[in-house]
Amino acid sequence: MDVTRDWALNTLAPAFAPFAKRWRDADSPEQSHFIPVRITRPGSPGEPAQGWIHRDLLNTIETALARLELSFRREASALHLEVRGDKKPPNDLQTLAEHLRALGLLKGWRGETQAVQASRENTLMHVERALFKALGLCSEAVHVHVETHDGLVWLGVRADHKAENPGMLDNLCAGGVCNGETPQATLWRELQEETGLSAQDFEHMAWVYNPNTPLRMNRPLLHGGWHQEWVHVVHAVLKPGVWPRNQDGEVKAFNLLSRLACTQQVNDGRLTPDAGLCTALVLSKQ
Repeated sequence: MDVTRDWALNTLAPAFAPFAKRWRDADSPEQSHFIPVRITRPGSPGEPAQGWIHRDLLNTIETALARLELSFRREASALHLEVRGDKKPPNDLQTLAEHLRALGLLKGWRGETQAVQASRENTLMHVERALFKALGLCSEAVHVHVETHDGLVWLGVRADHKAENPGMLDNLCAGGVCNGETPQATLWRELQEETGLSAQDFEHMAWVYNPNTPLRMNRPLLHGGWHQEWVHVVHAVLKPGVWPRNQDGEVKAFNLLSRLACTQQVNDGRLTPDAGLCTALVLSKQ
């Protein structure tokens, strides 16, 4: 399911119209600042992986590719890359990521790899997650909307040291699906790392958009990158008396809001766009 501005306006409750009207998608005016990138791997079947590069970064990317002797060609409408394997021979995209990091062009380096997907059935290789938004590559993530048993909404406050959206409100738990993980494994790992919660702490948990029917965000970002991601959304309700406890320092604080106050925060742009969408989707179904 592709998340477009029109889809958001038609799917979310009318109370979220201000948020939906701001939603950027692949047809937003900002798209004109990007050029498509198509990535293939020799011997890999199916369509190429599709990404987007900001025009201001294009010359730097092409210079890096030439210096690293990686195979590419530039056409009027797109940049085409042919990259070698995941481990042996060397991973060309990882080599590119490390080069761009040395130039100071990749922020949020985590030392974690995610799958570069031509489709959900065709993974080309795995690469450092910091490269994904620079090239507009499609990644995968899980967001968990958590409420108390009496309907209050838990939100996390992102730590000030976060590379993206520091200090903004976020879903209580959210994270990328790493190399070798399933969305289900990511769900429980992120819950433990970011909230200290485990299965016995919940009285209800259900996939709103599950691993078989995820959402796909595909949109330009304000800071010049492109965000393309399959997103799995979970609605969870805590047992009475259970509180989150941050474990890894990624969350600065936890806020507890009424659904009405949470709706206002979404519309005011206080949540990250991803968290705003996932929160609006869950609250629209209630």
